Amino acid sequence: MRCSDGHPLQEKTGGAGEWVPASDGTTSLAMRPVYIARRFGVFLLIVWLAATLNFFLPRLSGQDPVRAKLLQQAALGGYVQGGIEEMTR
Repeated sequence: MRCSDGHPLQEKTGGAGEWVPASDGTTSLAMRPVYIARRFGVFLLIVWLAATLNFFLPRLSGQDPVRAKLLQQAALGGYVQGGIEEMTR
């Protein structure tokens, strides 16, 4: 098999079917699907980890962020609404 510029390629034996550079240092276009698949897999792993952390970290804090924000807004406005407890339930 030859790459686009005509240089010969050698297939890795016993591997996952990846193409490696030929002895003259050229690379193959056939390496790209494996590379892209690995990069996409790493991308999905990182997105999953970030979503998992974003889900669990606020729940581990033990605080109610809605209630805290309502109290902060009431304190800044100078008026403390009597129904904040009912609003946050």
